[in-house]
Order: sequence, then structure tokens, then C-alpha cells
Amino acid sequence: MMYLSLTILVLASLALGIHASRHLQPDSESYFIGGRALNRWAVGISAGATANSGFIVVGAVGMGYSMGLSSLIYPLAWLLGDLLFWFAFSEKINLKGNFEKAITIPQLISESVSSEGSSRGIKYLSGIIIFSLLIVYSSAQFIASGKALSSFFDISIDYAMYVTFGIVIGYCIWGGFKSSVWTDLLQGIGMLLLTSSVLVWGFIEIGGVSSFLNSITSFGSQYFDLSGGRSPLLLVVFMLGFAFAGFGFSMSQPQVTTRIMAAANKDEVRKARWIYIGFLHFTWMGMCVIGMMARVLLPDLNDGETALPQLASEFFHPVFVGAVVAGILATIFSSLDSLLVSSAGTLSVDFGIDSQMSVSQRKWWYKLSIILVGLLALTLSMYMQSTVFQTALFAANILAASIGSAMTIVLLRLPRTQLSIIASITTGLVVALIWRVIELNVYLSDGLVGFVGAMVANMIFASGCKSYGQS
Repeated sequence: MMYLSLTILVLASLALGIHASRHLQPDSESYFIGGRALNRWAVGISAGATANSGFIVVGAVGMGYSMGLSSLIYPLAWLLGDLLFWFAFSEKINLKGNFEKAITIPQLISESVSSEGSSRGIKYLSGIIIFSLLIVYSSAQFIASGKALSSFFDISIDYAMYVTFGIVIGYCIWGGFKSSVWTDLLQGIGMLLLTSSVLVWGFIEIGGVSSFLNSITSFGSQYFDLSGGRSPLLLVVFMLGFAFAGFGFSMSQPQVTTRIMAAANKDEVRKARWIYIGFLHFTWMGMCVIGMMARVLLPDLNDGETALPQLASEFFHPVFVGAVVAGILATIFSSLDSLLVSSAGTLSVDFGIDSQMSVSQRKWWYKLSIILVGLLALTLSMYMQSTVFQTALFAANILAASIGSAMTIVLLRLPRTQLSIIASITTGLVVALIWRVIELNVYLSDGLVGFVGAMVANMIFASGCKSYGQS
């Protein structure tokens, strides 16, 4: 049944990918942003599915397994940042993206200072940062898939990652952005079914909510402590820092912002916000609880990030094990395909590679670019030692500090020049990295500290030059 479920998922994704290629034009706007015609459901579920990533079914479950109730602090704090982003900035991104005809984040940022002269420096700098960190983020998805597949099938993690590469590339190259969005919708439904069904089963298996709560108290007072042992002050500081991570993630992640820019209009974006927020936080919190359930039922696992597949293999009928396999892989694939398309978009558009090609050459180059970035991420994943959660959080925070700050400056129409934008991006990157290296990020988010530094740098450099307040 596991092989059957995997086969059905692959064939369905491939069919959607090929169907998405119909009427596809050989230009960057069609291949990397799908013609700007997404409705609220496509925006909300697709953005939520790609934001979830392998972290949800691997990292979040592992957090719940090892940390207990305090794992819920992360999605609760992140929710605050999501609310800020979606209510204050999402419609601005759609309007700005349509006005500038921007396909990528570097284009959107650089166009805001285009009247000053060449903005190529901004586009290249932000493009290099985004491309590099998306490759890191993609490698985390390969690792998550490797852990999941190797837990179900008798194969090594490396071989499981090769299989993932073949599957995702197989359907992703056909229709580019449209393939990613349409398969996200299918895979998002799979995530919802997986989360809700395992939660219901878990409470029944353990004996109800009260029995579940009584069981997790046996793992110690800290496991049952929502604050994770933090003092009230440290808890507030931590939540503010992680709330910023939620805001910065949405502001700086191309796989999220491109879906907002691709919406038909700002009204569809406004209606998509609750779809996105409800989808993302139900699945995230649900997976944390599933991790705690796994701790009750399987208390001696060596790696909590494999708890969901271990739970399914130990307790579920083969038919349901197959469904769990499909749900887990759908979650990972929905993020990985979006990351690869976004990375390929940066490589092709922001570095100007496709502008040197004929129309017929672009058609093949766009597909080849996805294969190339996939190979790069796959290679990196072979050498990474950190957990899926640590890797994903690192990439998200550094992007928020550097690219998120520049996006905020542009969308709020703050005074800016080409030099001040470059200074803000560079400062955010450097400060966040230093903060992480000296390990102060355990007290306050490196993304938040870098973001503040970036905003200050822009203010200093912009005040010494002619200020620009373009829309």
C-alpha cells in the first residue's frame, strides 16, 4: 500500500504538472509567476502549503516529541507576525508587484530606486542572498524527505533524497510556477487530511484529551510547561523575536511573495489571508500535538523528527500507513517544488541569463535551471549536519534580516537611495550572522537584531543623500 500511495501521489502530481504546461508562454512572467491570475484559494492554500515545508511533518513533530507543550509557543508567536504581515503588507505587495511588473523580490526592491540610475547592484546583491539561502532551505527539504522515506521504506537516506529529486523535478519542470501552485493545492488537501485524521486517531488511542494531558505530565514539569521554563520577561522577549520571524518569513520568502504577486487583484489577496493563516497554524500546532502523542505511545525514539512515520508503521493498518506516506511526502514536495522554482527564477531573471537568449532557448533554459538548482540543493543536503528545524530557521532568519528589511523599506515608502538599500541589506545580513555566531540568538532572534540594524543603516545612509519616496 505504501508503494501504491506513493505511485498515486507521483502520477497525480505529474499529471497536474503536465496540464499546467498547456498555454504556457516561453517568457519569464508565464513560467515564474503564472500570468498573475490566482484566486484566493490558490493563493492561501498554495502559500500555506509551501510555507509549511518538511519542517511541519518532521521538525514540528520532533519539537512536540522533545519539548512538549512549550513547542506550541513557536506557532503562537509566529501567528502574531503572520497577522502583521497579512493585514499590513500583503495587499501592498500585490499592488507594487503589478505596478512594477515584478516577477521576483530583487526586481520589486530594485525598481523602487530605478530613477536614481542603474539598480543592477541591488538586484545582484539581493539575488545572490536569496539564491544562496533558498538552496540551503531546499536542502533541508531533501533531508526531511530522506528521513521520512527511509523510515517507511528499506532504503538509505541518501537514496531517498535521490528519489525525491527525481519525483519533484519530474513534475515541476513542465509548467514551472503553475505546476507548483496546482500541485500545492492537491498536496495541501493531503496535509489537512493527514493532520486531522492522525489527531483524531491519537486522542482515541490514548483515551481522550484528559488521558493525553495526564500522560504527558509524567515526562516532567517542564514538558508540561507552556513557557518551557522561561521567566515571564524572557517569554515575552522570545515571543516577540519569534513573532518577527513569522513576519520576516512572509516578507522575504519568494515562494510566498510570488503567490501574492500572482494573485488576480488585491481583493483576492485580502480574502486569502485567513485561508493561509488557518491552514498554516492548524497544521503546525496539530503536528506539535502529534509529536507529544508519539512521545506517549513511543517514548524511546532516538530521533523525534522520525516520530510520525514511526507512529504510522507501529500502529496503523497498511492502508493508512500508505495514506500517511502520501501526506508526509505531499507536505515536503509542496515546499520543495516552490523553492526550486523560486531559485530558478532568481537565477534566470535577476542575473539576466534569460535576457541573453532567444525565445526558443528560454523554453529549455527554464527547465534546465530548475534541474541545476535541484542538483545544487541535493548535493548540499549530503553534507549538512543540522536538523531540519535548525536549517529552516537559519535560512528564514537571515533572509528576514537582509531581504525582509529592504522589502519593508520599499513597501512603507521610507526614504531610500540605491546606496542605502545596499547598506541595509548588507548590514542585516552581517549583523544577523554575527549574532548567531556568538550564540546570542538563543536569547533574541538573530533575524530581529539584523532587521533593526538594517533599518538603522538605511536611515543613516538615506539621510545623507537625496531621499526617494517612490511608491
